[in-house]
Amino acid sequence: MGELMTDKRHKGTLMIMGGLSLLSVLGLVVAIFILWPDKDTNEESSTAPVSTSPAATASPSPSATLSIAERQDLLAEGSCTDPTTVDRSDPEALIKGFTEIAFCWDSTKDPNTTAAILRAQLLLTEEYYKTLDPNVRNAMSADFLAVSQSQAYTLPQVSFAPDEAGQMPEGFAAKEVIVEWTWLGRDGYEYKGGRSLATVAAVEEEPGKWAISGMQVNSTTSETGMLYGNTNQ
Repeated sequence: MGELMTDKRHKGTLMIMGGLSLLSVLGLVVAIFILWPDKDTNEESSTAPVSTSPAATASPSPSATLSIAERQDLLAEGSCTDPTTVDRSDPEALIKGFTEIAFCWDSTKDPNTTAAILRAQLLLTEEYYKTLDPNVRNAMSADFLAVSQSQAYTLPQVSFAPDEAGQMPEGFAAKEVIVEWTWLGRDGYEYKGGRSLATVAAVEEEPGKWAISGMQVNSTTSETGMLYGNTNQ
């Protein structure tokens, strides 16, 4: 009789322990279910996907990806300043950028030097643009002819002369600029160019937006025709 009671107690203890174990397991499952991150809402943040796409690299400039023949067909082989890149919020930056464009000539494409100024239309006041004659005689025709065999174009360098003018009224700016250039041929030959002194004026058309209102070339000297050598060597 005592053995029977002991056996029943032992089984009861096992059942209780089994019940507790089952409750513990169920509790653990419930806890895991509650704490487990929702797949739809948290999966992206908890496990960042591994990118299989190639690493981003800087895109080469259009002219850098062109063939030699395609690049040579571009205006000045793509070396002229792009009007869309010129800062119009700063009058000095605008004047410098405009002057670089105005003195970037291509002997194979430009009928005269005014053609270069017309390319800067985006930077000009409407009044100034209307004064430009696309059919004007080319004042640099002798220079264009001297480098035509090499199909050359200019490489201008622009700097500001020391300021001598007094203070300009608000909304107006004017700078004396010095332009020096050489000619680079599509065959690799480089020619001496020239030097110009010019006055370039700008107005503020609206707050923070300036436009070129005129340019006067005061003097020009030229050494075109004097050959430096072949830059391809």
